[in-house]
Amino acid sequence: MRVNKISFPRGIQSQNFGVTAKVNSLQNFSENNKCNFNAVNYIPSILFQASGIATDEKSQTDEIKNSYIEKFDPVTGNLLKGISYRDDGKTVECVEDYDPVSLNKIKETGYFDDGKTVSYTYDYDPENEDLLKATYYYDDGKNMEILAEYNRDGNLIKETYFKKDGKTVDYIIDFSPATHEELCITYYKLDGVTVDRVEETL
Repeated sequence: MRVNKISFPRGIQSQNFGVTAKVNSLQNFSENNKCNFNAVNYIPSILFQASGIATDEKSQTDEIKNSYIEKFDPVTGNLLKGISYRDDGKTVECVEDYDPVSLNKIKETGYFDDGKTVSYTYDYDPENEDLLKATYYYDDGKNMEILAEYNRDGNLIKETYFKKDGKTVDYIIDFSPATHEELCITYYKLDGVTVDRVEETL
């Protein structure tokens, strides 16, 4: 049986995530997958506080629904978190966390339509924002469905697919970090530990 790798992360093709071009493979999606916000409804900060001066900035009237909110460190004024909302202005779509020292994005969490159940998480290198790990969850938001791992250069090296329990490995795809091509697919028996077979793909 031949298994095709994911052509793009689950849900990322949606316009809600601001994708401007189709993604060919997981290692290419990081720049396309930015938390989306509508500049017209942009709210630069809520209770922004720095240098002892507290402000409550809004770019639009209260009739305009929230689309994006930023939260800052009350002492340094550095950006700590960005929250994107769906069209209703209440349901969280995506949350971005930033390193307080490097100011780079270190984590992104996307949610299903209910705004509470986790759909995916992306972990980034705090030094350069290169993607280190991407985790996709089943509909319960708890059990892992896919774990994609990247090397320090941001190249995809492995995708691990889990069964519904989120723990038992179904199969693993290994990639060449140089060419981004599949090297092999390792299938596991029902216990998720014992190798069933390995198929070379090159």
